[in-house]
Amino acid sequence: MTNSDTHRADLEHTVQDTVGRLMPPGPISAPPDPDAPLADLGFDSLRTISLLTELEQALSVEFPADQITATTFHSIRTIVEAAAELAPGKGETGDDD
Repeated sequence: MTNSDTHRADLEHTVQDTVGRLMPPGPISAPPDPDAPLADLGFDSLRTISLLTELEQALSVEFPADQITATTFHSIRTIVEAAAELAPGKGETGDDD
């Protein structure tokens, strides 16, 4: 497994845990499906904003305004894809040439 794969797995784990913690109480006890729409997991706009702020803190990233959309916050997978692009050090190779 490459560093990139490990980093992505860590991102997915963090996002999935945060979504699971913020989900409204209900009969679902398993970790949420990464492709399930957040709306189907009980996320309304206020819960989604809570998710956004918690993820920014947990991942040490800031989602730019143009990425705070229903498309980005559709599912765990779409959030992970966006967060992977924002991750500190992404694309840094040490070459300044």
